[in-house]
Formats: sequence, structure tokens, C-alpha cells
Amino acid sequence: WAWQVEQLVGGGRMATNGRPEGVQGEKRFLGITPPIDERFPSVADKASTEALEATLRSFGVFESESGRRIRQGVITELSAVASAWCAEEWRRMNGGAEGAPRCELRTFGSVRLNVHTPDADIDVVLVAPRHCTRAAFFSSLVARLEATPTIGAGRVMPVRDAYTPVIKLRVGETD
Repeated sequence: WAWQVEQLVGGGRMATNGRPEGVQGEKRFLGITPPIDERFPSVADKASTEALEATLRSFGVFESESGRRIRQGVITELSAVASAWCAEEWRRMNGGAEGAPRCELRTFGSVRLNVHTPDADIDVVLVAPRHCTRAAFFSSLVARLEATPTIGAGRVMPVRDAYTPVIKLRVGETD
């Protein structure tokens, strides 16, 4: 992966040694430590990867297209609920909808990296403006989630004692 970052950072073609042609200076890579190997994959490496992927497919480790659509629908629905909640909090505090800042729902973890199994949960973080308080997060957002037909009461579990505000919930058959 280091060569991909160099390619993006360097903006040039790759030389045979894995470095961008004509780019001088410090080598860049993702993470804290350098990669174990910076060479391009060999023919044997590619064959091993294909064999591993075939085995994983036979065990049903990869998510189907319909599963991906369901997962994306859950994320879209949660984003809509969060955006409506953010706008409602703005109207409640400021008396109008004009100039209301947006909030964003972002995925992270295995779903974001696209390395999840079909039964994996979805980890999301809600990035909200200052007018969306911790108290409102645990009161009005929880109430809004419970009022959502695909979620419903009893499927929303706020974790009020957590340092970072957390809500665990189930949407349809997805955690």
C-alpha cells in the first residue's frame, strides 16, 4: 500500500523500484510503521490471493450485492434521521431553519474498510455541531430513533455512562 500512497502523493509514474519517477525526498506510507515489503506482488502472490479469495467465497465470507444494498440503506436511513434531528435542535434553539448547520454520519471500522462479514455490525460516528448537546443526544435523538418504524421502541439502547456518547440500536436485522 505504501507504493499507492507514493503514487498519489508523488503524482508521477512508478519506477521499477516502487518509487515514483523523478520524486526526491522522504518516503511516505500509511500508518506508524513502514510496510514489511514494498515490492509489487509476484505471480505467485497473485495466485495465492486468488486461491484465498475463492476459499473465502466458498465459505460465504463476502457480503452479497443485496446485503450491501441493505447495509447502505440502513446507513442512509440513519443519516436522514440524524440530519432531521440536527435541524430540529437548531430550530428549537434558534427559532428558524435558516442557516442550520449540518451533521454528518460517518462509517468506520470493518464496514468502512470493506472487510466486514455479512453478519457484521455497522460502526458509525455522528459528527454534529455544538448546538446538538449530549443531553439532546440522549433524549430527543433516542426518541426520534425509537419513533422510526424500522427501529422502534425497545431496539435503541443509549449508553449514558460512556465517556463518548454511544447509542446501540438495531435497524431491521442490522446492528
